[in-house]
This record gives sequence, structure tokens and C-alpha cells, in this order.
Amino acid sequence: MPQATAPCHADAAQAALADDGPAGLDALLHPRSIAVVGASDNPDRIGGVPIALMIERGYTGRLIPINPKYATVQGLPAFPSLAAAGGPIDVAIVAVPADTLGSTLDDAIAARVKALVVFSSGLAESGEAGKALQQDLARRARAAGIRLLGPNCLGMMSFRDQVFATFSPAPRAGENRVGNIAVVSQSGAFGAFAFSLARARELGMSYWVTTGNEADIEFADCVQWLARDPGTQVILGYMEGCRNVAKLERALQAARAAGKRVVITKVGRTTSGSAAAAAHTGADTGDDAAYDALFRRHGVWRAGTVEELFTVGYAASVCPLPASARTGVLTVSGGVGVLIADEACSTGLDLAELPKAAQEALLREVPYAGPRNPVDITGQTLTTPGLLERTLANMLGHGDGQAGYAMLLFFPAAALLGATIARKVVDSLISAHACHPDRPLVVTGLMQPAYRHAFREAGVVVIDDPSAAVRALAALAFFAQASDAGHA
Repeated sequence: MPQATAPCHADAAQAALADDGPAGLDALLHPRSIAVVGASDNPDRIGGVPIALMIERGYTGRLIPINPKYATVQGLPAFPSLAAAGGPIDVAIVAVPADTLGSTLDDAIAARVKALVVFSSGLAESGEAGKALQQDLARRARAAGIRLLGPNCLGMMSFRDQVFATFSPAPRAGENRVGNIAVVSQSGAFGAFAFSLARARELGMSYWVTTGNEADIEFADCVQWLARDPGTQVILGYMEGCRNVAKLERALQAARAAGKRVVITKVGRTTSGSAAAAAHTGADTGDDAAYDALFRRHGVWRAGTVEELFTVGYAASVCPLPASARTGVLTVSGGVGVLIADEACSTGLDLAELPKAAQEALLREVPYAGPRNPVDITGQTLTTPGLLERTLANMLGHGDGQAGYAMLLFFPAAALLGATIARKVVDSLISAHACHPDRPLVVTGLMQPAYRHAFREAGVVVIDDPSAAVRALAALAFFAQASDAGHA
């Protein structure tokens, strides 16, 4: 990236902090012992939420409340200080006022804590005095070999290990699935919103990290670590800015080389957005065009909306990468077919026509069908036995020795709302997917929850909005092209 358009710059103090690579985050993201400084017996208070969550969810490591006022906290032995608790301590969660952070850090250094998660606000985001305090804390922590997440962050979660180093109440609203999607957010509130959306959509998550002011650990550090995590396939990111473009480039390169699919929502496109980001976490949002170029160069899909971030992330977590952008669209509604065709062309998908022989075969069965692509088999699919199965076979295999479409999008209209034929439609699509598991198959439209569940269990992606479904397929084609380019 040319220097004139670099999207972010390192502060002198930040640049002085050595980058010890992703290994430095192992203790933070795989902690065997967790202390909570400012621990509360009240499970609804900031210092009580992490303890309550980890007790409820069965964290198996050592959980250590730190509070000189209590002998026990939520049934656990409490200690007056980190040093008094005895080591080792992998992570200390810090829920204390900003003006006591210095003494807390002294205690952490004495106890040889490996990583801190700092919830405290009132630092770099609050003005020059807060910025100076934050820089001093970061310098001292790094000199002692302590990694620092935050301050002004909502913490992190590791779902396989049942680690909930956060004071967000969102995890208490219900359990989430463990899966292959990681979320990294510079904003804590956005991170909590993202977590709730992922749970509502039944998406399985591996890690959730919010970086806040990034006094030490940056967005890029988390991506770099996740790039080598075998349990993470998709990395979803929310970015306001960055302080070290070279580190971000290395992280994205590592993710691409490891075959991860990275989807990022980067805000601060406008003057107003940039000002809001600076007030929020002190982030410099940088040159937006430079970010676009950076993401394209490293195979990152830039999502324009939160909806797109999760829709693309969901599809990328389930689907294989397609062999090409050749996409077949099958519908029982000509109008929706037109909508999908417009969207597909605008995203660069290849809607090549169905071969002539297959078109002619379809027209012999349904003279008023739309046989090209999108392929409209009309409402006849509800009354003509085997029509859907034959059309699927033609589109996925063409029936004439040709390879068929690399991806398929199906819009069933009302077919999946009624009970009479819906199960047959579901079974036909699942069977077609089982015969061609190497090809993304997406069903779009409204349907009964039972059918949605059946599709999900079979690895068939369900996306309500047809335009969003097209964007998801375009992203898969983009990832496939980026992967090919990366291995060229």
C-alpha cells in the first residue's frame, strides 16, 4: 500500500511496543486460571457477571475472586490481592475505576499474571490525560510481559472452554452454539449486538473478542491468532480503524494462507462516522479507499451492513467454496427470478444459460416454463411428480455430461409454507445436496421452522431475503477466487 494512502498510523508509544506474534495471546484465549479484580457477590454487577457466567456454564479452570472486603464471592474463596491468591494466573479480569488501574497493574506484575482484560473506561477515549495514562499502563504491562485487552472493552469469550471474561448480560439470555465462527469487534456494544444476532440465527461460535481502545492487543493481533486456530473457519470483524497497517496486512495474509474466510464491516466512511469513531475508542478511521484496496488484495469480503456481515458469515461457515461463479437460479416465481437476476449481475455472478437440450426437455414438460436461467418451473412443481427432481439434476449435472452449475439458488415461493407438498420439496433439495456436497445450495424465502431446521441440519443454507442470498453466493465465489489467487 502506498504511504500516501495508508489507512492507519502507529502512535510513537504504540510502535515502541514489540509485536511478539499470535503466541502471546494463548494465555488470554485459552486460560486455565482466571482472576476477577473487583469481584462482586452480586451476579448482576460488573464484577459479578463473569463469575456467575463461568460458574453457570461450567468453566473447568481455577476461578479466583479478588476483593479485600470479602472472604467468599458467589461461593468461591476470595483473596485481597492477585499476589495473595497464589499463581499461576493466566488472565485477570479488571473491573475497577480508571484511577486505581496503576495499583492493580502493580499487583498483576507481582503475581506474574500473563494477561489482563480491562473493562475500565475513562482513558484514551476521554482526552489527553486519559491517553497518557493508557500509554503508561500499556508500556508497563508490556515491559512485564503482560498482554492487555482493552481498556474500555467488553472483554472476550471462548465458547469451547466456557470462558466468559465479559460483563455483557447478553450471554445470560440463553446458551449459544459452539461452532467455527469467530467475532472480533473494536466496539463492545457492537460485539454484544453481534453475539445476540449470532445466537438468534443459531450460528455456532468459537471466540468473541472486543478490543476497545487497543492499548496493546489490536484487532489485527486477534485475527493473526485466529488464523492458526483449527476450530475457527470464519472470522467476522467490526473495525473503526487501526494503528498499525503492517500488522493488519500480516494478519490478513495469515488468514488467507490458512484458508480462513474473513468478512469485515469497516465503518467511518464519512466525516461524521470518523468523528464518532474518534470519540468512541480514539480510533483513526483512515482512508476508506485504502481499506477497500487492502481488503480486496487479501481476500477479505467487506460487508456493507450488519445483515450482510452475518449472512455472508453464515454461508461461509457452512458451504464449500465453489469451483466457479457459474450460478443456477431455480424458482417457481418469474418475478422473483427477475429480482435475483438483477442482483446476480450486479455482484458479478455468472448466470449462464441452461444447455439447450435441458431447456427443450423442460419445455416439453411445462410449455410455459422459463427455461434459461433463472429457470422458472412455475407452480407446476406442486402438481407434476418428479419435475423438481429432474430440474435439479439437470442444473447440477445438466444430464448431458456437462458439469452443471457451481452453485444453486432456489426460491420455492409458497411451496414450503403448506404441509401437503413441503416435505417432498425439502427432501428433494436435501437429496440433491447430498449428491453434490461440493456445491453450495441456498434456499431463499420464508418457510416453517421445522423445514428450516431440516435444511440446516443437512448443510443447506437458508436465507430469507433473495438479494441477501445472492450476495452470500457472490461472497463465496469471491473467496474461491481469492483462494486460487493465493495459491497461484
